[in-house]
Amino acid sequence: MVCKRMLRNVIVGALLIMTCGAFAKPTNGWVEYCKVHIEDCTVNEKEPLSIKLTDSMWVILNKINVLVNRQIIPVTDMEKYGELDVWEIPTDDMGDCEDYSLMKRMLLQQAGFPHRAMRMTVVIEPQQTGHAVLTIMTDRGELILDNLTDKVVTRKEATYYVFNKIEDGHGQWIYFEETKKMTN
Repeated sequence: MVCKRMLRNVIVGALLIMTCGAFAKPTNGWVEYCKVHIEDCTVNEKEPLSIKLTDSMWVILNKINVLVNRQIIPVTDMEKYGELDVWEIPTDDMGDCEDYSLMKRMLLQQAGFPHRAMRMTVVIEPQQTGHAVLTIMTDRGELILDNLTDKVVTRKEATYYVFNKIEDGHGQWIYFEETKKMTN
């Protein structure tokens, strides 16, 4: 059984590398977050990698996206913590992009969405700065929840970003193909 699981993970990893580029190093903020919030960084392989998007799920996605965007006051990690990159669920209603995404993921999980289908994602903004969004893997494509807009969009619609790296649903981070092309 262990050998089959290991073989499956190797095959899945190889397929992800072929479609998304290569394994990526997570941000330091993510690494530190996972030291404290182990349960939020642990993959349950029994959960689905994506969801079947229903009308009621669409409503919940939009409500939570708007709720969190309006609830959290934007502040930089330097302003809040005196550090460059701190990932944390904002219990004080203040945070930056990754904090919005972590809050959205927590609320969606409480609403019944599988954790494994919700992926923290790093993108590059037009100003060439890093930004975090939450990607929801669905049977209708990848949906992006972003603190910079109340509109939930597909990844294809988010042409203003270069998608850099994402959690793969197996406990690793991987580069998107766009990032691989940028470095060649």
